[in-house]
Amino acid sequence: MRLLLILVLATGVLSPVLGQYLEGVIDIGTPQAEVLANPLSNKIYTSNYMANTVTIIDGATRQIIATRSVPSTPCVLCLNTVSNRVYCLCSYSTRLAIINGVTDSVKRLTIPHGGANAFAYNATLNRLYAGCDDGYVAVVDGAGDTVLYEVNLGTSWPIFNMFWNPATNHLFCSVGQDSVFVVDCQTDEVRARWYVQPKDRWCYSPVTGRVYTGNSRSLWVFSPQGDSILATISGSTAHFCAVPFPNKVYVYGWSSEHWLGVLDGNTNVFTDTLVLWGGPLICDTLRGKVYAASSGLYPGVAVLDARADTVLTTVPLPAFNPQGICWNPLDGRVYVTDRQGDSVYVLRDTMPGIEEGHKPQAASYKPVATVVGGVLVLAKGASASPSSSTSSLLDISGRRVLDLKAGANDVSGLAPGVYFVRPAQAQAQAQAQAVHKVMITR
Repeated sequence: MRLLLILVLATGVLSPVLGQYLEGVIDIGTPQAEVLANPLSNKIYTSNYMANTVTIIDGATRQIIATRSVPSTPCVLCLNTVSNRVYCLCSYSTRLAIINGVTDSVKRLTIPHGGANAFAYNATLNRLYAGCDDGYVAVVDGAGDTVLYEVNLGTSWPIFNMFWNPATNHLFCSVGQDSVFVVDCQTDEVRARWYVQPKDRWCYSPVTGRVYTGNSRSLWVFSPQGDSILATISGSTAHFCAVPFPNKVYVYGWSSEHWLGVLDGNTNVFTDTLVLWGGPLICDTLRGKVYAASSGLYPGVAVLDARADTVLTTVPLPAFNPQGICWNPLDGRVYVTDRQGDSVYVLRDTMPGIEEGHKPQAASYKPVATVVGGVLVLAKGASASPSSSTSSLLDISGRRVLDLKAGANDVSGLAPGVYFVRPAQAQAQAQAQAVHKVMITR
Protein backbone atom coordinates (compact mmCIF):
# COMPACT_ATOMS: atom_id res chain seq x y z
CA MET A 1 0.00 0.00 0.00
CA ARG A 2 2.87 2.38 0.87
CA LEU A 3 4.57 1.69 -2.48
CA LEU A 4 1.31 2.34 -4.32
CA LEU A 5 0.88 5.71 -2.65
CA ILE A 6 4.44 6.72 -3.49
CA LEU A 7 3.91 5.77 -7.14
CA VAL A 8 0.72 7.82 -7.22
CA LEU A 9 2.57 10.83 -5.83
CA ALA A 10 5.41 10.41 -8.31
CA THR A 11 3.07 10.33 -11.28
CA GLY A 12 1.11 13.32 -10.07
CA VAL A 13 -2.23 11.49 -10.05
CA LEU A 14 -3.81 12.61 -6.80
CA SER A 15 -7.19 12.15 -5.22
CA PRO A 16 -9.21 15.33 -4.55
CA VAL A 17 -8.23 15.31 -0.87
CA LEU A 18 -4.51 14.78 -1.62
CA GLY A 19 -4.65 17.38 -4.36
CA GLN A 20 -5.94 19.95 -1.91
CA TYR A 21 -3.32 19.36 0.74
CA LEU A 22 -0.34 17.09 -0.03
CA GLU A 23 2.02 19.13 -2.18
CA GLY A 24 5.29 17.20 -2.10
CA VAL A 25 7.61 14.66 -0.53
CA ILE A 26 11.20 15.50 0.44
CA ASP A 27 13.57 12.53 0.59
CA ILE A 28 15.76 12.91 3.70
CA GLY A 29 17.23 9.41 3.47
CA THR A 30 16.83 8.64 7.18
CA PRO A 31 14.10 8.75 9.85
CA GLN A 32 13.44 12.10 11.53
CA ALA A 33 12.01 13.21 14.87
CA GLU A 34 11.38 16.94 15.22
CA VAL A 35 10.90 19.56 12.53
CA LEU A 36 11.35 23.33 12.94
CA ALA A 37 10.50 26.29 10.71
CA ASN A 38 12.82 29.31 10.69
CA PRO A 39 10.97 32.23 9.07
CA LEU A 40 14.02 34.49 9.57
CA SER A 41 15.85 32.65 6.79
CA ASN A 42 12.86 30.73 5.37
CA LYS A 43 14.45 27.38 6.18
CA ILE A 44 13.13 24.11 7.61
CA TYR A 45 15.20 21.87 9.93
CA THR A 46 14.71 18.17 10.72
CA SER A 47 16.46 16.26 13.51
CA ASN A 48 17.63 12.92 12.10
CA TYR A 49 18.00 10.87 15.26
CA MET A 50 19.38 7.70 13.64
CA ALA A 51 22.04 9.51 11.60
CA ASN A 52 23.14 12.11 14.20
CA THR A 53 22.49 14.87 11.68
CA VAL A 54 20.23 17.86 11.03
CA THR A 55 18.87 18.42 7.52
CA ILE A 56 18.31 22.00 6.34
CA ILE A 57 15.61 22.61 3.70
CA ASP A 58 14.99 25.74 1.63
CA GLY A 59 11.47 26.90 2.53
CA ALA A 60 10.97 28.57 -0.86
CA THR A 61 11.99 25.68 -3.12
CA ARG A 62 11.53 22.73 -0.71
CA GLN A 63 15.01 21.54 -1.73
CA ILE A 64 17.64 20.25 0.70
CA ILE A 65 20.34 22.88 1.29
CA ALA A 66 22.69 20.95 3.57
CA THR A 67 22.98 18.17 6.11
CA ARG A 68 25.02 18.94 9.22
CA SER A 69 26.50 16.50 11.75
CA VAL A 70 25.78 16.99 15.45
CA PRO A 71 27.56 15.51 18.50
CA SER A 72 25.06 12.71 19.14
CA THR A 73 21.39 11.82 18.77
CA PRO A 74 19.48 15.06 18.02
CA CYS A 75 16.22 15.19 19.96
CA VAL A 76 15.05 18.80 20.41
CA LEU A 77 15.23 21.85 18.12
CA CYS A 78 14.78 25.46 19.19
CA LEU A 79 14.95 28.80 17.34
CA ASN A 80 16.76 31.93 18.51
CA THR A 81 14.47 34.60 17.09
CA VAL A 82 16.87 37.49 17.74
CA SER A 83 20.27 36.21 16.59
CA ASN A 84 18.93 33.73 14.00
CA ARG A 85 20.36 30.57 15.47
CA VAL A 86 18.92 27.05 15.64
CA TYR A 87 19.80 25.10 18.78
CA CYS A 88 19.95 21.32 18.68
CA LEU A 89 19.88 19.43 21.96
CA CYS A 90 21.71 16.10 21.67
CA SER A 91 20.90 13.13 23.89
CA TYR A 92 23.63 11.58 26.03
CA SER A 93 25.99 14.48 25.33
CA THR A 94 27.37 17.46 27.20
CA ARG A 95 27.53 19.48 24.00
CA LEU A 96 24.94 21.67 22.33
CA ALA A 97 24.90 22.14 18.53
CA ILE A 98 24.30 25.74 17.39
CA ILE A 99 23.46 26.17 13.69
CA ASN A 100 23.87 29.61 12.11
CA GLY A 101 20.60 30.48 10.39
CA VAL A 102 22.37 32.35 7.57
CA THR A 103 25.58 30.39 6.86
CA ASP A 104 24.36 26.96 8.07
CA SER A 105 27.67 26.50 9.93
CA VAL A 106 27.66 24.49 13.17
CA LYS A 107 29.23 25.45 16.48
CA ARG A 108 29.48 23.04 19.39
CA LEU A 109 29.07 24.36 22.91
CA THR A 110 29.90 22.38 26.06
CA ILE A 111 27.29 22.52 28.83
CA PRO A 112 29.34 22.57 32.07
CA HIS A 113 27.07 20.52 34.33
CA GLY A 114 26.17 18.03 31.61
CA GLY A 115 23.18 15.85 31.10
CA ALA A 116 21.03 18.47 29.37
CA ASN A 117 17.57 17.00 28.82
CA ALA A 118 15.53 20.04 27.76
CA PHE A 119 15.80 23.69 26.90
CA ALA A 120 13.81 26.87 26.33
CA TYR A 121 14.62 30.13 24.54
CA ASN A 122 14.02 33.57 26.07
CA ALA A 123 13.42 36.17 23.34
CA THR A 124 13.27 39.07 25.81
CA LEU A 125 16.83 38.55 27.09
CA ASN A 126 18.14 36.60 24.06
CA ARG A 127 19.18 33.69 26.25
CA LEU A 128 18.88 29.94 26.03
CA TYR A 129 18.18 27.86 29.13
CA ALA A 130 19.37 24.24 29.18
CA GLY A 131 17.97 21.99 31.90
CA CYS A 132 20.61 19.60 33.26
CA ASP A 133 21.10 16.91 35.89
CA ASP A 134 20.89 17.66 39.61
CA GLY A 135 18.53 20.59 39.09
CA TYR A 136 20.94 22.93 37.32
CA VAL A 137 19.97 25.33 34.53
CA ALA A 138 22.74 26.46 32.18
CA VAL A 139 22.19 30.01 30.87
CA VAL A 140 23.58 30.59 27.35
CA ASP A 141 24.12 34.03 25.80
CA GLY A 142 22.19 34.05 22.52
CA ALA A 143 24.43 36.69 20.97
CA GLY A 144 27.85 35.32 21.88
CA ASP A 145 27.00 31.60 22.02
CA THR A 146 28.72 31.26 25.41
CA VAL A 147 27.62 29.86 28.77
CA LEU A 148 27.07 32.78 31.14
CA TYR A 149 26.41 30.88 34.39
CA GLU A 150 24.24 28.20 35.99
CA VAL A 151 21.11 28.50 38.12
CA ASN A 152 20.66 25.95 40.90
CA LEU A 153 17.01 25.09 41.58
CA GLY A 154 17.93 23.45 44.87
CA THR A 155 16.95 19.91 43.93
CA SER A 156 18.99 16.82 43.12
CA TRP A 157 16.57 15.65 40.43
CA PRO A 158 17.23 16.18 36.71
CA ILE A 159 15.21 18.71 34.72
CA PHE A 160 13.31 16.92 31.96
CA ASN A 161 11.29 19.73 30.32
CA MET A 162 11.12 23.52 30.29
CA PHE A 163 8.98 26.37 28.99
CA TRP A 164 9.44 30.15 28.83
CA ASN A 165 6.39 32.38 29.27
CA PRO A 166 6.85 35.57 27.19
CA ALA A 167 4.02 37.31 29.04
CA THR A 168 5.86 37.25 32.38
CA ASN A 169 9.49 36.52 31.40
CA HIS A 170 9.38 33.50 33.70
CA LEU A 171 10.79 30.02 33.15
CA PHE A 172 8.94 26.80 34.02
CA CYS A 173 11.19 23.83 34.88
CA SER A 174 9.80 20.32 35.45
CA VAL A 175 11.92 17.93 37.48
CA GLY A 176 11.60 14.23 38.21
CA GLN A 177 10.26 14.78 41.73
CA ASP A 178 6.69 15.67 40.83
CA SER A 179 7.56 19.37 40.85
CA VAL A 180 7.51 22.43 38.62
CA PHE A 181 9.82 25.31 39.52
CA VAL A 182 9.07 28.84 38.29
CA VAL A 183 12.14 31.06 37.81
CA ASP A 184 12.17 34.83 37.32
CA CYS A 185 14.49 35.21 34.32
CA GLN A 186 15.34 38.80 35.23
CA THR A 187 16.68 37.92 38.70
CA ASP A 188 17.30 34.16 38.25
CA GLU A 189 15.41 33.54 41.48
CA VAL A 190 12.93 30.72 42.07
CA ARG A 191 9.50 32.36 42.49
CA ALA A 192 7.36 29.29 43.11
CA ARG A 193 7.33 25.52 43.29
CA TRP A 194 4.26 23.49 42.40
CA TYR A 195 3.96 19.77 43.12
CA VAL A 196 2.69 18.62 39.75
CA GLN A 197 4.38 16.45 37.14
CA PRO A 198 3.56 17.42 33.55
CA LYS A 199 4.69 15.54 30.49
CA ASP A 200 6.91 17.10 27.85
CA ARG A 201 4.15 19.20 26.27
CA TRP A 202 3.44 22.86 27.04
CA CYS A 203 1.16 25.44 25.50
CA TYR A 204 0.95 29.23 25.77
CA SER A 205 -1.99 31.51 24.99
CA PRO A 206 -0.87 34.87 23.57
CA VAL A 207 -4.33 36.25 24.40
CA THR A 208 -4.32 35.63 28.17
CA GLY A 209 -0.67 34.80 28.92
CA ARG A 210 -1.75 31.53 30.50
CA VAL A 211 0.40 28.40 30.36
CA TYR A 212 -1.08 24.93 29.90
CA THR A 213 0.44 21.55 30.63
CA GLY A 214 -0.67 18.14 31.85
CA ASN A 215 -0.11 14.40 32.12
CA SER A 216 -2.14 11.20 32.00
CA ARG A 217 -4.32 12.31 34.91
CA SER A 218 -4.73 16.08 34.90
CA LEU A 219 -4.54 19.35 32.99
CA TRP A 220 -3.08 22.40 34.75
CA VAL A 221 -3.63 26.04 33.83
CA PHE A 222 -1.06 28.52 35.16
CA SER A 223 -2.04 32.17 35.54
CA PRO A 224 0.45 34.93 34.67
CA GLN A 225 -0.64 36.64 37.91
CA GLY A 226 1.73 35.20 40.51
CA ASP A 227 2.44 32.08 38.44
CA SER A 228 -0.36 30.41 40.36
CA ILE A 229 -2.34 27.34 39.31
CA LEU A 230 -5.56 28.86 38.03
CA ALA A 231 -7.30 25.54 37.33
CA THR A 232 -6.77 21.81 37.67
CA ILE A 233 -8.91 19.76 35.30
CA SER A 234 -9.23 15.98 35.47
CA GLY A 235 -8.49 14.02 32.32
CA SER A 236 -5.47 12.83 30.39
CA THR A 237 -3.53 15.07 28.03
CA ALA A 238 -0.88 14.41 25.40
CA HIS A 239 -0.66 17.38 23.04
CA PHE A 240 -1.75 21.03 23.14
CA CYS A 241 -2.44 23.77 20.62
CA ALA A 242 -3.51 27.36 21.29
CA VAL A 243 -5.87 29.07 18.86
CA PRO A 244 -5.75 32.85 19.50
CA PHE A 245 -8.80 33.91 17.48
CA PRO A 246 -11.12 32.85 18.99
CA ASN A 247 -9.31 32.22 22.28
CA LYS A 248 -9.32 28.46 22.81
CA VAL A 249 -6.95 25.56 23.46
CA TYR A 250 -7.14 22.19 21.76
CA VAL A 251 -6.18 19.34 24.09
CA TYR A 252 -5.53 15.95 22.55
CA GLY A 253 -5.34 12.84 24.74
CA TRP A 254 -6.81 9.44 25.43
CA SER A 255 -9.87 8.18 27.27
CA SER A 256 -12.08 5.28 26.26
CA GLU A 257 -11.45 6.45 22.72
CA HIS A 258 -9.22 9.01 21.05
CA TRP A 259 -10.56 12.49 21.63
CA LEU A 260 -9.77 16.13 21.14
CA GLY A 261 -11.12 18.50 23.77
CA VAL A 262 -11.90 22.16 22.99
CA LEU A 263 -11.09 24.33 26.02
CA ASP A 264 -12.45 27.87 26.28
CA GLY A 265 -9.39 30.03 26.92
CA ASN A 266 -11.35 32.52 29.04
CA THR A 267 -13.37 30.21 31.29
CA ASN A 268 -11.15 27.07 31.29
CA VAL A 269 -14.22 24.98 30.55
CA PHE A 270 -14.36 22.32 27.85
CA THR A 271 -17.02 23.36 25.34
CA ASP A 272 -16.76 20.54 22.84
CA THR A 273 -15.17 17.14 22.26
CA LEU A 274 -14.19 15.70 18.89
CA VAL A 275 -13.45 12.04 18.26
CA LEU A 276 -10.10 12.15 16.54
CA TRP A 277 -7.21 9.81 15.87
CA GLY A 278 -4.47 12.41 16.16
CA GLY A 279 -1.24 13.43 17.82
CA PRO A 280 1.03 16.50 17.72
CA LEU A 281 -0.93 19.66 16.84
CA ILE A 282 -0.04 22.84 14.97
CA CYS A 283 -2.19 25.88 14.20
CA ASP A 284 -2.29 27.88 10.97
CA THR A 285 -3.45 31.13 12.54
CA LEU A 286 -3.90 32.92 9.21
CA ARG A 287 -6.50 30.45 7.95
CA GLY A 288 -7.85 29.36 11.31
CA LYS A 289 -6.99 25.69 10.80
CA VAL A 290 -5.37 23.10 13.04
CA TYR A 291 -3.34 20.13 11.79
CA ALA A 292 -3.01 16.95 13.87
CA ALA A 293 -0.47 14.31 12.85
CA SER A 294 -1.42 10.71 13.58
CA SER A 295 0.36 7.38 13.35
CA GLY A 296 -0.97 3.88 13.89
CA LEU A 297 -2.90 1.85 11.36
CA TYR A 298 -3.87 4.86 9.22
CA PRO A 299 -1.04 7.42 9.32
CA GLY A 300 -1.96 10.89 8.15
CA VAL A 301 -2.89 14.42 9.16
CA ALA A 302 -6.34 15.55 10.28
CA VAL A 303 -7.29 19.09 9.21
CA LEU A 304 -9.70 20.98 11.48
CA ASP A 305 -11.60 24.23 11.16
CA ALA A 306 -10.68 25.99 14.41
CA ARG A 307 -13.60 28.41 14.15
CA ALA A 308 -16.30 25.78 13.83
CA ASP A 309 -14.48 22.99 15.71
CA THR A 310 -15.06 20.49 12.93
CA VAL A 311 -12.83 17.99 11.15
CA LEU A 312 -12.62 19.07 7.51
CA THR A 313 -10.73 16.05 6.24
CA THR A 314 -7.98 13.58 7.00
CA VAL A 315 -5.05 13.53 4.59
CA PRO A 316 -3.52 10.02 4.38
CA LEU A 317 0.27 9.93 4.15
CA PRO A 318 2.55 7.19 2.82
CA ALA A 319 4.43 7.36 6.12
CA PHE A 320 5.19 4.76 8.75
CA ASN A 321 5.03 6.98 11.83
CA PRO A 322 4.26 10.72 11.43
CA GLN A 323 6.00 12.34 14.36
CA GLY A 324 6.94 16.01 14.18
CA ILE A 325 4.86 18.80 12.63
CA CYS A 326 5.48 22.51 12.04
CA TRP A 327 3.95 25.42 10.14
CA ASN A 328 5.91 27.99 8.10
CA PRO A 329 4.07 31.35 8.42
CA LEU A 330 5.84 32.76 5.35
CA ASP A 331 4.09 30.53 2.83
CA GLY A 332 1.56 28.57 4.88
CA ARG A 333 3.14 25.15 4.30
CA VAL A 334 2.93 22.42 6.94
CA TYR A 335 5.82 19.95 7.28
CA VAL A 336 5.44 16.47 8.78
CA THR A 337 8.32 14.14 9.68
CA ASP A 338 8.34 10.35 9.64
CA ARG A 339 10.03 8.69 12.60
CA GLN A 340 10.28 5.34 10.83
CA GLY A 341 10.58 6.46 7.21
CA ASP A 342 12.93 8.47 5.01
CA SER A 343 10.81 11.41 3.93
CA VAL A 344 9.29 14.71 5.05
CA TYR A 345 5.80 15.51 3.76
CA VAL A 346 4.74 19.01 2.69
CA LEU A 347 1.09 20.03 3.00
CA ARG A 348 -0.38 23.08 1.32
CA ASP A 349 -3.84 24.45 1.87
CA THR A 350 -5.30 25.19 -1.57
CA MET A 351 -8.96 25.15 -0.70
CA PRO A 352 -11.21 27.53 -2.69
CA GLY A 353 -10.70 31.17 -1.84
CA ILE A 354 -7.05 30.87 -0.76
CA GLU A 355 -5.42 29.46 -3.87
CA GLU A 356 -1.90 30.80 -4.31
CA GLY A 357 -0.34 32.13 -7.46
CA HIS A 358 -1.79 35.63 -7.59
CA LYS A 359 0.47 38.63 -7.93
CA PRO A 360 1.30 39.97 -4.44
CA GLN A 361 -0.55 43.13 -3.47
CA ALA A 362 1.85 44.13 -0.69
CA ALA A 363 1.81 47.73 0.41
CA SER A 364 4.87 49.78 1.30
CA TYR A 365 5.77 49.71 4.98
CA LYS A 366 8.22 51.99 6.82
CA PRO A 367 10.35 51.10 8.63
CA VAL A 368 10.81 47.58 7.23
CA ALA A 369 13.95 46.50 9.05
CA THR A 370 14.00 47.87 12.61
CA VAL A 371 11.51 49.47 14.95
CA VAL A 372 13.19 51.97 17.29
CA GLY A 373 11.56 53.24 20.46
CA GLY A 374 8.67 50.77 20.44
CA VAL A 375 6.71 52.39 17.60
CA LEU A 376 5.90 50.70 14.30
CA VAL A 377 4.86 53.11 11.56
CA LEU A 378 2.50 51.65 9.00
CA ALA A 379 2.19 53.60 5.75
CA LYS A 380 -1.20 55.10 4.98
CA GLY A 381 -3.18 53.27 2.35
CA ALA A 382 -2.22 49.85 3.69
CA SER A 383 -5.90 48.98 3.97
CA ALA A 384 -8.34 49.45 1.15
CA SER A 385 -10.68 51.44 3.36
CA PRO A 386 -11.05 52.31 7.04
CA SER A 387 -13.66 49.61 7.38
CA SER A 388 -11.60 46.90 5.70
CA SER A 389 -9.79 44.16 7.60
CA THR A 390 -6.71 45.34 9.45
CA SER A 391 -3.13 44.32 8.83
CA SER A 392 -1.55 42.01 11.37
CA LEU A 393 1.70 41.73 13.29
CA LEU A 394 2.76 38.10 13.67
CA ASP A 395 5.31 36.61 16.04
CA ILE A 396 7.95 34.10 14.95
CA SER A 397 5.51 31.17 15.16
CA GLY A 398 2.98 32.98 12.97
CA ARG A 399 0.60 33.85 15.79
CA ARG A 400 -1.14 37.21 15.46
CA VAL A 401 -0.07 39.41 18.37
CA LEU A 402 -1.40 42.79 17.24
CA ASP A 403 -3.80 44.37 14.76
CA LEU A 404 -2.09 47.27 12.97
CA LYS A 405 -3.59 50.54 11.79
CA ALA A 406 -2.23 53.12 9.39
CA GLY A 407 0.23 55.43 11.13
CA ALA A 408 1.96 54.86 14.47
CA ASN A 409 1.42 51.58 16.37
CA ASP A 410 2.63 51.11 19.94
CA VAL A 411 4.64 47.86 20.18
CA SER A 412 6.53 48.73 23.36
CA GLY A 413 4.77 45.98 25.27
CA LEU A 414 6.11 43.22 23.00
CA ALA A 415 9.27 41.26 23.64
CA PRO A 416 12.31 42.27 21.52
CA GLY A 417 12.85 40.10 18.48
CA VAL A 418 11.77 39.50 14.91
CA TYR A 419 8.13 39.88 13.87
CA PHE A 420 6.26 39.85 10.56
CA VAL A 421 3.80 42.36 9.11
CA ARG A 422 1.15 40.81 6.90
CA PRO A 423 -0.91 43.32 4.86
CA ALA A 424 -4.70 43.16 5.17
CA GLN A 425 -5.18 42.38 1.48
CA ALA A 426 -2.73 39.47 1.76
CA GLN A 427 -4.60 37.66 4.52
CA ALA A 428 -6.11 35.18 2.07
CA GLN A 429 -2.79 34.54 0.31
CA ALA A 430 0.31 32.60 1.33
CA GLN A 431 2.81 34.69 -0.59
CA ALA A 432 6.17 35.12 1.11
CA GLN A 433 6.63 38.39 -0.81
CA ALA A 434 3.60 39.93 0.92
CA VAL A 435 5.15 39.54 4.36
CA HIS A 436 7.53 42.17 5.75
CA LYS A 437 10.03 41.37 8.50
CA VAL A 438 10.55 43.89 11.29
CA MET A 439 12.87 43.88 14.31
CA ILE A 440 11.55 45.23 17.59
CA THR A 441 14.32 46.49 19.88
CA ARG A 442 14.57 48.31 23.16
